[in-house]
Amino acid sequence: MKRQSGFTLLEVLIAGVILFAAIASASLIYSSSVDNSVRATRSVRMSGVVMGLVENIKQELRATSGLRELSGEGEQAGVGYSWRAEVIEQSKPVAVFSKEDEGFTQLNKKIFLWRVDLNLSLQEKTELYQFVVSGWEA
Repeated sequence: MKRQSGFTLLEVLIAGVILFAAIASASLIYSSSVDNSVRATRSVRMSGVVMGLVENIKQELRATSGLRELSGEGEQAGVGYSWRAEVIEQSKPVAVFSKEDEGFTQLNKKIFLWRVDLNLSLQEKTELYQFVVSGWEA
């Protein structure tokens, strides 16, 4: 009697299951890395916009006189933003020594401490940044 060579049905089925499991795990890893890459790209774009927006908001708040609340919104580099600022503290500066007057002089300007809430949105992701800004009467 001749002996047949080759694989049995059971061996082929086991090899197929192992191959399927390897392909499934590889596709999960690939899909996860693509999702992480998209999230990282969004975060980098949003972070790149933050510094410029913070500087613009600081300039606007320091140029403002007499208001206790201020807000704005817009879009920069494809990132939507809205911000709201309110005065959380107000005081007079300390007296300054003047050589001409040979004494201390009290300045008449008021100093303000603003709390700012900055919301950024890109695609379905939103992030909230909070910071404080000091300013004085113009």
